Order: sequence, then structure tokens, then C-alpha cells
Amino acid sequence: MSYKALYRTYRPLTFGEIAGQRAIVRTLQNALNQNKIAHAYLFSGPRGTGKTTMAKLFAKALNCEEGLGHQCNRCTNCNSVNDGSHPDVYEIDAASNNGVEDVRQLIENINYAPIRGRYKVYIIDEVHMMTQSAFNALLKTLEEPPQNVIFILATTEPHKVIPTILSRCQRYNFSKVSDRDITKRLKTVLETEVIPYEEEALKLLVSLADGGVRDALSMLDQVLAYSRQQLKLEDVLALFALTSKLEQLNLLRAVASSNVEEVFTILSGLIDKGVDVRRLTTDLLNLLKDALIYYRTENTDLLNYLRKEEVQELNMMFEIENLNMMIENLLKAQADYRFASDVKNIFEITLLKIITSLNQDTMVEKELIIQKPKVKTAPSVPKKDEKHAIVTETEKETIVEEQELPPFMTQSREKLEKRVTETKSEIVKDEVKTAQPVPEKVQYANPLHNEGQVIELDDDTIIKILTLADRDEKLSLRNNRWDDLALMAMDSEVGEHANVLLNGAPYALAPEIILVEFNFDQYARYINILENQKIMQDIIERLVGRRIPVYGLTHGQAVSFARKYRSMSQIQKLPRVKSVKEELEGKFDYV
Repeated sequence: MSYKALYRTYRPLTFGEIAGQRAIVRTLQNALNQNKIAHAYLFSGPRGTGKTTMAKLFAKALNCEEGLGHQCNRCTNCNSVNDGSHPDVYEIDAASNNGVEDVRQLIENINYAPIRGRYKVYIIDEVHMMTQSAFNALLKTLEEPPQNVIFILATTEPHKVIPTILSRCQRYNFSKVSDRDITKRLKTVLETEVIPYEEEALKLLVSLADGGVRDALSMLDQVLAYSRQQLKLEDVLALFALTSKLEQLNLLRAVASSNVEEVFTILSGLIDKGVDVRRLTTDLLNLLKDALIYYRTENTDLLNYLRKEEVQELNMMFEIENLNMMIENLLKAQADYRFASDVKNIFEITLLKIITSLNQDTMVEKELIIQKPKVKTAPSVPKKDEKHAIVTETEKETIVEEQELPPFMTQSREKLEKRVTETKSEIVKDEVKTAQPVPEKVQYANPLHNEGQVIELDDDTIIKILTLADRDEKLSLRNNRWDDLALMAMDSEVGEHANVLLNGAPYALAPEIILVEFNFDQYARYINILENQKIMQDIIERLVGRRIPVYGLTHGQAVSFARKYRSMSQIQKLPRVKSVKEELEGKFDYV
């Protein structure tokens, strides 16, 4: 056989070439340097993490002709260990040699002195496969081993090794190798072999390896055979029946739009391709995790799978509560896969549950509309420049009795008064020095107007505003400057207006206007009364550095517009940015 597999060709020849396992390497090197060598070792951990390789390197360091702890790879002993022909290094597969007779034959040869090296080293792989009687036969030898004999036991299932064996070994737990170390190892191989590769393909291959270096090299070998000595993303996807990031995002877009038919059409196509549902679930979790990380941090350096544009799209499609809900449902599905004969059904049911949960906002919105007091409106008022309508409050006649202010608003007023009181006491302390009297109570010079002309924007205008909105600027305002409203709330001139804004959150920030989302209709209504605009714009100017109008939306309206925007985006029906800029320029000059 002329061809040698990559994982065999590029097996590490020194401790320094080992991928990961730095703590174990350091411990073994120190033991060799100090000549504190135990008679039995147990290497345990997942497959492909370097257990057998470490055992061979340790055997080489024990017998190198340059001295204990060396790995020159030039002497006879080192070369013999490398090619598996050293007479004093025995590698035994316990899966096929697990009987008591095999162990007894092994024990008979132990008493002989080493032929060439300092130590006789017995590497027993998959030691957990040994029978109970074989373990018992080995036990006496491990308890009182002959001089210059070392046992290295390797296993992926240490819990199957009897306790009496475990207690007589120094145990080293091998962990999964980090993606960074595996990537570094694969790049070394590819560059040595002069093989072109795509970064995305390499990244996906490392992800599939799941912490196993041998698995990564084996899969690389397989892809190179398939693609004629090049590593391309499309080949990795085709060979291992995986979904591309585009397919995963399309599935999430269909879920966001609550289009059950489209969801199942996409899923059916993926299943027909042979896609593993378990892997698809993991891939979706990775995307949602990135979206959640970016939602909280806005740091693209922390993202592992998505680009900035892609993660921003996901954040536009799903609120943070929805992201958490989807992650919880998919994690539960993963747990259920272990006990299911048909994982496809569990995945489909999970998607239906997610879509149902996403629709809850719509249901709540409908209930709020039903419960909302009906208002009889007088004949329509001419539109201002035919761009937006201003309706006079005196022209409206309410049929039902007025709603009481929600507790939230009352609590906000109480919090405001408390802050004012605390601030007043601080002012007293500072101004006693100047002997200036302090007013007993702060008077608001510009109270909120509850009546008057109401600004109303149609749905098309809102969508156009969202088209121009700058998400990064909005997030910066929300996370870094919006809390400044708490200080403004103590200002005698703008305090009450700032307090109302403080109870909302920026929804969209465009060059011409800012949209603010509120949980209660009363706040949004106060914002949209024309008489309140001057002071509202003064406040916003302090936050964003430019004077722009403010328009209030309820939570239900915000959810509805977000879904409409996503739907239009998916079918590429959003208005062009250039034409929208020209159309909206000067449209919102209320004050």
C-alpha cells in the first residue's frame, strides 16, 4: 500500500507538535526531567484527542539514546518507536486481545529485561474492553510491577475500568482539542501539501471534527479525495450532506414570517438531500447564539458563524425574547433526540411550537385592538403638504369614558418625584455656602399637553423611515445615551417630557426623524401631540446632536411594522433608499 493516511503521515513526533493537552504535556515532561516516573498511567478522553500518540511519545522519551526525556527522532530507538518496530515498546489492542489468556501471555514476557531501551513499555489501547477475568489477571502485575516496566492504558470509557485498576494508575484526562489548535494543525498540513483551501470550508471541517484531531485529518483526507486535492466549501457540504449558511438563514426567515408552508417546503428539500436533522439543529443554535451575542454586545469579533450584515438581519427578524425562546426549544429538541426513533418529527414539532410562540405577539395585539376604546372622528382635515395628516383633538369626540392612567405611569411619576427630592437635598448642601434659597418644590415650566393636534403617519411612511434607519446609531443611542434622560427628568423645564421618553426605547433612528416604542398607548399619544414636539426635539438634540422630530409607536405597532418590513425585504419590495431620501426630506418639519 503506497498511500498513507494524513493522520498517520502527520502524527506528532515530539511533545511540542501535540495539538492541545498542554497541561498533560507539561506534567509528563517535568516527570521525565525529574526522573519521577510512575509504573502505570491511564490516559482517558474522547477519541482522536492524542491518547495513543502521547503514549508513543512518552515511550520514545523514555528510551531516546540522547537521554531521558529527549525525542531526537534520529537515534535507532526513536526511529524504531516511530515505525512501530521497537522490541521494547508493545502496543496491544484490548478490543481484540481482551481475554485472560492474552493477559497471561503478556505477563510471562514482562519478567524479561529490556532488549534495547531503558524501559519496556506496554501500551494497552481500549483497555475498557478487557473482561473481568483479564482485569483481575493484570491487577497483580500492576500492583507489583517488575523493574523497568511501564504500563500505559488508554480508554474512551474510564468508568468501565474496574476501580482497583484505576487506583493503581496515574490518571490523565484528555480534553477535546480547541478549534484554534485543530485549525492550526490543518493549515500546517494543507500548506505542507501545497493544497488550496477556502477559510469557510476549513472552519466547517473543524466544526465537524468536534474536538478530535484525528477525525479532522480523516475528513480532510476524504474531502481531498472527493474534490481532487482542493478544499472547497461546496465539496464539504455535498460530501457530508450538510446545509449551507444560506439555507439555514432561509429557514429562519421562513420561521420569522410564520410561513408554515414555506418552512416545511425548505425542510423537505433538506431532508431529501440527506441532511442530518441533529446537525441542522446544532447549526441553527450556532446562528441564534451569534445573534444573541451581537444583540447584547454589538461586537462582531465575538461572532463565530455570522457576518455583521447577517447577524443584524437576524436581530431585525427576532426580538431578544424570541431568540431565547427559540434556543430553549431547540435545546429541548436536542435532548429529546436521544430517546426518539424519528428525530425528524421532533424537529418539525419544535418548529411549529416556535412559530406558534412567535404568533403570540400578534394575538396579543389583536386583543388590545378589540379592547381599545372606540373613537368617533370628525370629518377629515386636509393633509399638510399631502405628506402627513394633523388631526385636531377638539374635532374628536370620545364615546366611551377615558381610561385611567396605567400603574406604570403612576409609578414613573413617583420615581421622578423621589429623584427630584433627592436632588433637591443635594442642591441644598451645595448652595448653603452661597446662601441662595432653594425652592421648596420644583415647578415644571412646560407640562405635557394632553390635548391638541395629533401627528399621524401612515404605514407606508413608517416603512420608508425603517428603510433609512441606521441600526448601529440606534443601538448606540439606546445603550450609551438613552439613560441620560434620567438626569434630564430632574430638569425643571424638560423633566416631565424626558420622563415620558425614558419610559420608551428607540425603535428606529433615521436622518429625518426618530421613532420611539412604548408599552402603553398613553405615552405614544403624548409624544405625537404637536404642542409637545418643540421640547421633545430639544431633548433629542441633546442626545443625538441634531434636531429631529419624535414619533411614538406602541409595542403592538412596532411588532407589526417589523414583520411587514421583513416580509417586504424577503420579496425585495422595499422602496429604494435614494428615492426615499428625496421623498422624506423636509417632510417632518413640525416645529
